[in-house]
Amino acid sequence: MPNDPTIYVCAQDRGKSHAPPEIENFELILNAPPLTQRQPENEDFERCNEITFQRLEQFGLSFQGNRARHHLTMPQDFGALFPASEGSLYGQSPKGMMATLKRPKCTTKLNNLFLVGGGVHPGAGIPMATLCAELAVAEMTRRQILT
Repeated sequence: MPNDPTIYVCAQDRGKSHAPPEIENFELILNAPPLTQRQPENEDFERCNEITFQRLEQFGLSFQGNRARHHLTMPQDFGALFPASEGSLYGQSPKGMMATLKRPKCTTKLNNLFLVGGGVHPGAGIPMATLCAELAVAEMTRRQILT
């Protein structure tokens, strides 16, 4: 677990048409290191919990409520659900210093198959994945797949 992780916070119950409910659900996504052969232990969960909520408090966000173990999806859990991902949220993305330049584009060699997500150019994160989707839609529109 990194000491200074990137943390995405999603207030799932919020919408433009109504005020937040009294009790809100949040989804927190942290960048985690790649899978290892070692299985996560209780200390891993505790450390993740501690680092996450301390970091959020530094930004003025505090959370109360259930932070039980069963609410945490570790890379090992993700890898079990999606074996080809090797536990990575972004799948088998290129690694190393030149990784950014090796990401696939949204277009593929297969006709009308487009890629969208954090492992595709322009990159990881919700804003970048949204840009990726916009690029794919623009290409579909150009090809008149979407009318």
